[in-house]
Order: sequence, then C-alpha cells, then structure tokens
Amino acid sequence: MSFSKKVKNQLSKTAGEARHCRIAELSALLLCTGGVKILPNGGLEIRTDNIFAAQKFKRLLAEDFKTDCSIEIIKNSSFHRNNSFFLSVKDTSVVEKAVKSTGITISTGAVIKKVPALVIREECCVRAFLRGVFICSGSVSEPKKSHHFEVSVSDEKFCVELSGLFNRLLLDIKPKMTVRKGHFVIYFKDGEQICDILCAVGAFGSMLEYENSRIEKDVNNTINRRVNFENANLDKTINAAVKQINDIMIIKEKIGLTSLPGHLADIARARLENPEMSLVEIGLAANPPVGKSGVNHRLKKIGEIADSLI
Repeated sequence: MSFSKKVKNQLSKTAGEARHCRIAELSALLLCTGGVKILPNGGLEIRTDNIFAAQKFKRLLAEDFKTDCSIEIIKNSSFHRNNSFFLSVKDTSVVEKAVKSTGITISTGAVIKKVPALVIREECCVRAFLRGVFICSGSVSEPKKSHHFEVSVSDEKFCVELSGLFNRLLLDIKPKMTVRKGHFVIYFKDGEQICDILCAVGAFGSMLEYENSRIEKDVNNTINRRVNFENANLDKTINAAVKQINDIMIIKEKIGLTSLPGHLADIARARLENPEMSLVEIGLAANPPVGKSGVNHRLKKIGEIADSLI
C-alpha cells in the first residue's frame, strides 16, 4: 500500500469527537465525491472508486443519522480500472436531514461545489472538512522520495475556497495552485508544512512516519554534501601536491635544489620527503616552524622558478 493510501486508510477510521465536526467532514465527502446524486424518489446514491471515501460515508451516516447503507462492489468492465463502490440511502427523511445539516446544495442531481461557510465556523470543523477533502481528492508522495502534497478538484472557484481554508489552517501560509488535465490543484512542497497538514487532519501516525523519513533524508543529504565537499578538497590537495613535487623535480634536474635560497630549499626538501603532508604539517616540520600561508607562499615561489626553467 502506498503512503498516500496509508494516510487515507488511517483517516477513514478517524472521526471528530463532536457531531458538528463529523457533519463538516460529511459535507466535504459530498462535495468531493463525483458520483453523488439525489434520486427522483428522494433517495441518495453514492458511487465512487475510492474505498476509503465509501467507508467514511458509511461510518458517518451510521453514527449521525442512524442509517445503515451497505457497500456494494461493482466490477468494472475495463481491466485497467479499479472496482467501483456503490452506496444508497433509501430513507428520504434521513437523506433530507443529512443534506440539510451539511449545508450542501444538490441541484438536478449534481452537487454544487461551494464550501458551506456555516458548517466550518470553528477551527476543528475546518480540520474535519479538509480531512474529508483529502480522503476524496488528495494525495501525498512517499516521504523518502520527495515532498509533495496536493488536492485536485474539478471546479476553479471551489479550489480557491479550499486554498483559503488551507491558508487559514496553516496560519497564513498560502498554498500554490496550478491546472493539470482540466483539474485545479492545490499543492505544497515543503516537508514541514506537509507534516503540519497531516497532523491537523488527524493522521498522527502518518505524520510521525513522514517526519522520521524527512529527518532521515535531511541527515543523509547533509552527510552526502559533507562527504562530497571533503572529497573535492582532498582531490584539490592531491593535485596541488603533485604539481608542487613536479616543480621541485624540474628545479632539481635543471639547476639543483642547492641553487635555491635556504628557506625555499628547506620547504622543497620537506615536500619531496613528505608528499602526503598538508601545508600545515610541512610548516610545523620546518625549522623554525612556518605557518600555512608562509608555506603556500614559498611553494608558489618555487613554482614560478620552475616555470622560468621550462
């Protein structure tokens, strides 16, 4: 099971303690599940390929409206598609109460996509509403691979309203929006913000898993950057040492090291005898000791003399 499905599975078993929160979540499910219809006889029909949304519908309707709606699995003819899940509520009085309580308008069989302001006045209800939105329309990437959380809906105005709710939930952190394949998408790419969202909608176990993976990934990236930096420095040091030894050998073969001034000759011999030493170590081995900048300056002088002999 993907990480995104794990989150939805966890949220499908989570519900607000207060009835007004459960109503807020039910309203989100009605808004974001495409196959919701009020039948001519007043019954409610829900058809979805999202098993987690189907389970949540069943649970909320049972808890708050004392009605039992079974989940019927419908096999699709296409080999590549998932199964559909069909729920129906035949008690018209229950349907009327449920729809009225959620503040959702269903016109000519279709749900009008508009956030019901009266249902989400409290912050806890905003969290519950966004929990329902994610179950139906959300996805989150595997935390070990990348940081990406999104919600995709078919209506632009509804998407803008959802963006405002995320903005309200995350204390003025505005999500990004884009259009993809005719759908309007709200997304986040900051790992810390994604953890905050998972926590806010009640996916505490998934949030901890995501946070642990995020920290592990950040630590590994830091270690890799440090190792790469140290390797680059080591390569640079080795290349510099090879050039210095080549310069000294040119001088030795052309005019001899004894032709160099005493302070340069001492450094030249120290480098030849200790090719693996750093500049600091060569300076400490000199008599009297010389600082790193002093050793570097003398080796540059030796390089200039070698260049003049070529």
